[in-house]
Amino acid sequence: MTARALVLALVALATLLSAVNVQAGWLFVLGGLFLGSLVLSLAGSLWALSGVRADVLHEGRAMRGGALTCQVRLRHPGRWPRWFLAVGGPPVGPVVRGPGFLFRVRPLTWSCVLLPELPPRGEATVELALPAPRRGLHDPPAVWVQASVLGFMFWRRKAVSVLPVRVVPRIHPLRRLPWFRAAGATGDDHPQARTVPEGELVRGTRDYRPGDPLRAIHWRGTARRNRLVVKETEGLAPSGGACLILDLAGHEADTFEHALEVAASLLAHWNAQGIFTRLLLPEGILEGDLFDLLDRLAELEPGDASLAPMLSRIDPAGVVVVARRAAGWGALASAWVHVGRADESVPAGAVGCPVGSDPGQALAELRG
Repeated sequence: MTARALVLALVALATLLSAVNVQAGWLFVLGGLFLGSLVLSLAGSLWALSGVRADVLHEGRAMRGGALTCQVRLRHPGRWPRWFLAVGGPPVGPVVRGPGFLFRVRPLTWSCVLLPELPPRGEATVELALPAPRRGLHDPPAVWVQASVLGFMFWRRKAVSVLPVRVVPRIHPLRRLPWFRAAGATGDDHPQARTVPEGELVRGTRDYRPGDPLRAIHWRGTARRNRLVVKETEGLAPSGGACLILDLAGHEADTFEHALEVAASLLAHWNAQGIFTRLLLPEGILEGDLFDLLDRLAELEPGDASLAPMLSRIDPAGVVVVARRAAGWGALASAWVHVGRADESVPAGAVGCPVGSDPGQALAELRG
């Protein structure tokens, strides 16, 4: 029931009471028309959704502040077409339903798309963009198919996908951020190009990645597999490339979310440059494609676990630290980014990226 339906019901009731008092036949007819409109609106809305089936498909990942694109496929096996169906849904995440939820054809925060006609024994696909304001792993989004004949009464049918949604941190474009060059380093001496330290025993091979030096190619393995493979040595994971250390300690809610955005932006930038990237968290060193790393960032929470046990396992060349506190990062890493508030002073040796700033501009000062 909408607000206008409630008003019309009160008007119909007042009209019928007046008709009883004055014994005017035309008032009975008018009150009956008002009530008939409400009944027709409800019955028509129920009929419009009868037999209609909805399937929801989405990719399961969205960016914070963006939208999750859902494809809603409507199927109608009946003989008669259905007109003016609406497909809508709330933002991704916990749904807060206010008192006006039951009285609005379209709640204020919902996204909605109107489907003018659904043909008989046919189907139609609607693309719906659901806002994703909160980072994290959320339940499958609820999509509602709705009909409202005459606009007085409406009826909704819920369709839920089975795939949960990960809302990853927002990624800012880093246009002017260079990679780290040691003084005078060129070609294979560039940190990005180093795949393994020299002098270690080969423990196996892996597929070639952009930036790997030619001297690391395992020619026999390449000939056997018919694709480029490179050597890996005994001991640590491949050195060189980029290693991002994300310190989760000392954060409040705003600085933590901003730190995740900075980390996600760096990972996306390095991925676009073809740089092999690792992410160091208290649980260990993570390797994988960009989507795997972003999915892990989507589920992180602040913590006080120490990173000290892992620091001896990384090559300090090409290491960037995103942290709230100093903790001696300046002596360890190639560069470290201090994520604080705008009114705080930036520690010596750090690149300041305060909350509310554009990481693309703040990180333009990042150098090796």
